[in-house]
Amino acid sequence: MELNMGEKVCVITGGSKGIGLATASVLAGEGAHVVVGARNATKELEQLCAERSVTFVPVDLASPGGAAELIDVAVGRYGGLDVLVNNVGASEPAASINDFTDEQWQRIFDVTLFSAVRAVRSAVPAMRGREGAAIVTIGSLNTRLPAGMIAPYCAAKAALGNFTKAVAEELAPAIRVNTVSPGPVRTPMWTDPARSRTCSRIRRAPRGTT
Repeated sequence: MELNMGEKVCVITGGSKGIGLATASVLAGEGAHVVVGARNATKELEQLCAERSVTFVPVDLASPGGAAELIDVAVGRYGGLDVLVNNVGASEPAASINDFTDEQWQRIFDVTLFSAVRAVRSAVPAMRGREGAAIVTIGSLNTRLPAGMIAPYCAAKAALGNFTKAVAEELAPAIRVNTVSPGPVRTPMWTDPARSRTCSRIRRAPRGTT
């Protein structure tokens, strides 16, 4: 694969596992300098940091200053930023929409939506004037196919997609902005026996019509 990423500076939110870790591995393998933000490093991320030009920044991306801290590390180390991947997200399944508390709604929106809002706000000044600068947001199939058992996650991802469209309209053509919305991906959320049972119930849940 040739992505022409040599010496590009890339920031990935939530890159310690799953899609974020896989993205970090691919970009680093193509010669990019990758800076990953997450609360904790996994063994897989630690190994990637040891083998490639990957830097781990322990940061709480749900906090008001978390995204700015991550971007500041990347810009301070490499002098600019070429790619931002808004990957971090949170889902806390419940049996019913009525079971979600206000605190859960707020926490899921802080991680899934507001982390991206803050990351974009911090990243754009460092991306201006960089050839090929790009922002990629990881959305979800649940933006269009919501499920009651993960209603806050679905709503946050829908808002994230809307926000990304607004950013794309404003920043084009100087900075390319896209959303990628995958369906089920073979990550621990689906392969771990405890969590996979819940995911399977969500997948089989009847869909409403509009």
